[in-house]
Amino acid sequence: MIDYARTVFTESSWRSAGVQLAYLSTGGVLGLCYAAPPMALDVLGVRSVEAWLATCALVALLVCASGFVRPLRDLDRGITNSMLGTSVPAPSSVGLIDAPPSSRLRRFLRLTPSYTVWRASLWFAFRSLFGLLTLAIVAMIALMPPFAVALGFLAADSSDTVDVLLSVVRCLALAAIPVTILLYLARVWMHGLSAGLFADTAPELLGPSPAEQIVELQERLRRMAESDRLGRMLHNTVGRALTGIVRQAAAARKTLGSDPEFAHQALSDIETVGRAAHEQINNWLAGRPEDPVKMRPPNKADLDGFLRLIHRQGVPVSADISDDFDDLPGILREEAYGVAQEGCYNALRHATQAPTHLTVATRKSELEVSVENEAPAPGRSAAVVPGSRKGLRDLAQRVEALNGSFEAGPCPGGGFRLRVLIPLPPTDRCGF
Repeated sequence: MIDYARTVFTESSWRSAGVQLAYLSTGGVLGLCYAAPPMALDVLGVRSVEAWLATCALVALLVCASGFVRPLRDLDRGITNSMLGTSVPAPSSVGLIDAPPSSRLRRFLRLTPSYTVWRASLWFAFRSLFGLLTLAIVAMIALMPPFAVALGFLAADSSDTVDVLLSVVRCLALAAIPVTILLYLARVWMHGLSAGLFADTAPELLGPSPAEQIVELQERLRRMAESDRLGRMLHNTVGRALTGIVRQAAAARKTLGSDPEFAHQALSDIETVGRAAHEQINNWLAGRPEDPVKMRPPNKADLDGFLRLIHRQGVPVSADISDDFDDLPGILREEAYGVAQEGCYNALRHATQAPTHLTVATRKSELEVSVENEAPAPGRSAAVVPGSRKGLRDLAQRVEALNGSFEAGPCPGGGFRLRVLIPLPPTDRCGF
């Protein structure tokens, strides 16, 4: 007990005691609002049992109704966080059911008390009860000195001023002992309630429920996954575009005086690559993946155009593309196009002017996409833009999500090979 008292009076300053008293007093004011009907009955002199039972039911109804008032919940949560130093988050909105917004069932469920409402009602009941007890203790302590003074006047032996003052002093001295004890108990009471009970139960009764925490966590994970996906797409798009732009800019600078036509074509390719990357990034950032024009899956013509662009950038690339490439599902065409981009740009980075071959073949049960480049000629193996292999890791994850196999590594005779096998859906297997 002594150690606890030392902790209370040394670590908790009297300023914090005032804040705790103010916090508990707000609960007492709320309790006085709830106690208004019984106080009105007492003033009116109503003593019937039926009236008091009805009044108690009304008080319980008021306490329960407080949980429905969201501004009141938010206000008390803010008061608790600011005065007690807690960090109680606001409950998240848990979806009711997949019912139309205007349906009667959804309107009924919106009127049904939720778990959050009942917890808030219980919180307000605790707040008002302990707040009223705190106000009663404070009132008792505040009234003891005036009571001691009045008792001193009444206990004086005579009407002499000196005798009256001495009697008042004696009564105040006697009252100092219980006042000190009550002050100590009140300090312990306020510290235990504020720093203990309310600080511990506020997250449980005012914060999100376990179901709401799960929903919030799932939404946070979804946003993180979406941000990670967008980051990977931006990295791949910007990285590939910069590789081509740097390569073409270097070629245009070297041939500007000797071959103006080639330099003009290189600058035109830079513009094409930059515009395509800019348009793709804008579509992703605008959240318009459903745009059928700008976000359509690539076709064979797009793949041929990309290979011509790579060829002009200095990679002699040949291709063997299946004739039924355009009949593949959109997601498979996107992955095939992504494999072609990753392999060709890696050849452009690390194997300048090395012959490269692209194969896109649809077999009975799987789609094969491979990019293989020969070993670069001596003195031509410098990387135009340093690579981080992040594109290969992201490609491997996407292929794994489609239950495919991924292979990337050096060839036995030199060079590098990127090979992906993706199983075809059953409907497409029948078509082949």
